[in-house]
Amino acid sequence: MKGARRRILAAAVIALVVGGAAAIFLVDYFGPVKSNIRKLGSPDERVQKQAVDALVQMGPTAVPALAEALKDKNSVVRTNAAQALVQIGEPAVPYLIGALGVDHEPDVRRSAAGALVQIGEPAVPALINALGYESSPFPMFGQPSYAEDALVQIGDPAVFTVSVSAPSTTPVTVNYATADGTATAGSDYQSMSGTLTFAPGETSKTITVQVIGDRLAEPNETFTVNLRNPTNANIGNGQGVGTILDDEPRISISDVSKKEGRTGQTTLFTFTVTLSAAYDQPVTMLFRTVDGTATTSDHDYVAQTGTLTFNPG
Repeated sequence: MKGARRRILAAAVIALVVGGAAAIFLVDYFGPVKSNIRKLGSPDERVQKQAVDALVQMGPTAVPALAEALKDKNSVVRTNAAQALVQIGEPAVPYLIGALGVDHEPDVRRSAAGALVQIGEPAVPALINALGYESSPFPMFGQPSYAEDALVQIGDPAVFTVSVSAPSTTPVTVNYATADGTATAGSDYQSMSGTLTFAPGETSKTITVQVIGDRLAEPNETFTVNLRNPTNANIGNGQGVGTILDDEPRISISDVSKKEGRTGQTTLFTFTVTLSAAYDQPVTMLFRTVDGTATTSDHDYVAQTGTLTFNPG
């Protein structure tokens, strides 16, 4: 984060050169940032929340200090700093990308990666850029795996279309909010709420909900977007269902049937293990034989154990 510190100092120099009154402005303006950063670790959760809200209101100006706070030894400070950076959003992305490369600080990198996942789609271009760090003259330790994992978790957005049945001569508004089904906000998707406004003549708007990917094999999951409180219109269909399709590969093994052969003869049974789809990481599994009606004690077969590994792709 040295680069971030240089940018603050450069801004201060420019402000001082432009006008003498700016020196007072800088002292007054950056004081609240530091004060609220300290409050992020308060034992009082209300004070913590007030500090987060104040820093979010300060916006991009607070981002460098919040990025530094990700390095704090106090996990409460790190959590609150990450939360504030998420709410500030896109202006925080470059600083969070930089934090992915903090050497020998896995907690910092995890906090930064988690914040980037919550920011979602606006962070994707920078994360893709981070994957090519090897070509940079200043490689950042640990960055590729955290950037890659963050990209996987961001997943694809779900886009809902809200339509008005016919053009209106007056503005039409409707409130919307997401709700859990079998999917859970915060771990499977990012909750959203707000108001859509249709200008006169407009008939279509979209709501984009960011889905949070993972590497867990699980059933497909659902959430909903619900409409309420319309003005200058009535609600026809007030609920859209989003289905998150699990895309982790499934493992299967074939059955084998063969004649056992004559006394003293051995026959190889070859079982084929397959993945339902190629994966972007190695997939490893253990295997072992287990008695059925055939038993090792009766010398029906020879027990086997081992490991299988599917390489990426």
